[in-house]
Amino acid sequence: MPEDGGAAARPVVRRTRVTAASVVSRKIRADILSGVLTPGERLKVDALCARYEATINPTREALNRLVSEGLVEVADQRGFSVTPVSLSHWRDLVHTRCLAEGTALREAITQRTEQWEDEIVLSLHRLKKTPRFLPGNSKAANPEWEPVHRRFHDALIATCGAELLLKFCHDLGDMASRYRHIAAIAPSARTTYNDEHQDIANACLEGDIDGAVSQLTEHYRVTLGVVEEYLRALDEEPEDGRT
Repeated sequence: MPEDGGAAARPVVRRTRVTAASVVSRKIRADILSGVLTPGERLKVDALCARYEATINPTREALNRLVSEGLVEVADQRGFSVTPVSLSHWRDLVHTRCLAEGTALREAITQRTEQWEDEIVLSLHRLKKTPRFLPGNSKAANPEWEPVHRRFHDALIATCGAELLLKFCHDLGDMASRYRHIAAIAPSARTTYNDEHQDIANACLEGDIDGAVSQLTEHYRVTLGVVEEYLRALDEEPEDGRT
C-alpha cells in the first residue's frame, strides 16, 4: 500500500489516436497500390469524400500525406492526381529493391532461427493456396493475394536484425505493388509465381545464401521485364487512334 494511503499507482496506458485523416489515407493508399485508382487519375476531393465517407479536411490531409509518400501529385490548377508510373522509376525501384533485399536476405539466412524457417514454410503454403485472380476472371486481382504475398516476402528477411533496413524494404515493396498489378494484367503475365517462390524458399531453408539472393533477384527481374514490355507498348500506341 502506498505510504500516502492513496490508491496504488496504475500503469499509464498510452493509446495511439487514429485520426480520420489516417483512416482515409490508408483507404486511398490501398486503392492506389492495388490499381483501383489508376496512375495519372485525377483525385477530386468531393468525389473522394463521397467514396470514403469522409469530410473535406481529413481527405485533404490524407492526400497531402500521400504526396509526401510519392503516391499522389499536386499541381496548380489541376489539384491532386495519382502519381504516374514510368519505365525509369520502375527500373530504379527494382534495382534498389534487389540491392536492399539482397543484403537483408543474406543477413537473415546467417541469423536464421527455427521460427524463421517455420514462418517461411507456413507463409509459402498459404501463398500457394491463395489464387492470384478471382475465379472466372483471369484479369481481376484477388484482394486476398497481395497481403499473403507480402507476408511471404517479409518472412524471408525477418531475421536480418536491422529494423531500418526492414522498413526500407517494406516501403519499396509498397512502391512495387502498383507495378506488380500491371505485371499481373499484362498480356505477357506469367503463371510461374508459385514455382519462383518455392525456389526462393528452398534456397533459404537449405542455407544457400548466394542461391537464395540469386533466385530473389531473378524473381524481381522477371517482373521488371513484363512491366517494361507493357509500358513500352503503351508508349508506342498512336494517340486518338491515329497511325
